[in-house]
Amino acid sequence: MHVPVRDYTPDDEVARDRATAVLRRHGMDPGAVDSAWAALTSRRPCDGAGLIAYVSLVPSTWQPPRVNVYFSPEAYAVRPPRATNRVQEGWARQWSPTGSRSSSRFR
Repeated sequence: MHVPVRDYTPDDEVARDRATAVLRRHGMDPGAVDSAWAALTSRRPCDGAGLIAYVSLVPSTWQPPRVNVYFSPEAYAVRPPRATNRVQEGWARQWSPTGSRSSSRFR
């Protein structure tokens, strides 16, 4: 199973924490993620999103499970951290007097 974590976490710190938790849960060394991180960039994980692109889990009945953490090089730019919810992104849910919903952008 491949999970595109770069699109579902606000920043790489959250992605790293979740990836290392999966590694620990399956008895693997989470230090490998930090070693790979240090080899690719000097920025802090909370300062961007997308360097950790995917995390995959390959279960097996005849061998230990495999967990892979895929890194994506930031050759052109660092994608900034995302807001964690719609309000932080600047979107509000407005209710009309009739009870129907409409979305509008904060200005």
